Amino acid sequence: WTEVADVNLAREAAAGTGSSNTNALMSAGETATPTRIANTESWNGTSWTELNDLNVARSVIGGSGSNSATIAMGGYSNPAAAYVASSEEWTANAPVGAWSTGTSMNTGKDRTAGAGIYTAALSFGGGTSTTPSATAINELWNGSTWTETTDMNSAKNKHAGFGLSTAAIACGGEISGSKSGATETWNGSSWSEGNDMNTVREQHAAASGIT
Repeated sequence: WTEVADVNLAREAAAGTGSSNTNALMSAGETATPTRIANTESWNGTSWTELNDLNVARSVIGGSGSNSATIAMGGYSNPAAAYVASSEEWTANAPVGAWSTGTSMNTGKDRTAGAGIYTAALSFGGGTSTTPSATAINELWNGSTWTETTDMNSAKNKHAGFGLSTAAIACGGEISGSKSGATETWNGSSWSEGNDMNTVREQHAAASGIT
């Protein structure tokens, strides 16, 4: 690991998307105040550039895609504390790109994990207004609408996710109030238990990519 240029605004609980160390997007999050924010920054391999904000300020959100085509999903809103169901779509049209509000998920949730691309993505797990500790809900995005599909085997939040809408992994997180190393794999229609991580953890990040 090599220390590189800092982001313009320090934050936590942001979403990160992108395909390489020269192509990434960071959106939303929470500052030390604490205040939930809508700020978006793009990484070009050398520095971070502030771009257009999300339409809804939020933290602990899910995201998937690249720095030129991303979908941000769910989260916890500001200033009114609420579980967010809305999703937003980022397209990097000249000169700097913009967010547009897309169809909302069927269930508002925060601390959800995402996998996939701009037109085909998953949002799995997280916390909801009725199950704030964790849920197993899994929703599929087809580019225009969200459809609830097969749930994960275990309700969890604060986990990491990566992969595609047809082949994804959910790993770590919190299950029943305890940090976990549990891993589940998605084959496009169902979740299967996989080998656990070597170290239990929660609120960690996963790099985008195929499984």
